[in-house]
Amino acid sequence: MSISEKCHGLATSLFEAWVFIDSARRYASVEEKEKALTASINARAAIYDCEKEASLLPDEAKALNGDLNRVIGEIEWGKFPDARDRLEALSEQVFMSSLQKVVKCECGDKK
Repeated sequence: MSISEKCHGLATSLFEAWVFIDSARRYASVEEKEKALTASINARAAIYDCEKEASLLPDEAKALNGDLNRVIGEIEWGKFPDARDRLEALSEQVFMSSLQKVVKCECGDKK
């Protein structure tokens, strides 16, 4: 059994954002400032794409981008423990939310 095209598109969009958030978390953990900043900025762009593709509601995208803007500021100021902790929470949140949305999409298509 394969995933539907609609749900595959949803998964691709959401998990792309998660990959960038988790990459930023890993770079912040080892205090690689430029790589952490780049991954965070890419995560923010991926969140905008998720909103545009209707994978995220506008309020969800706004909240995530607000958190990512705060992370970017923390990384720029060298506050890596704060950035890492925030990114860790965001990574878990986005992963679980994405998984739930994809499962809901796929299970909803089977009814």
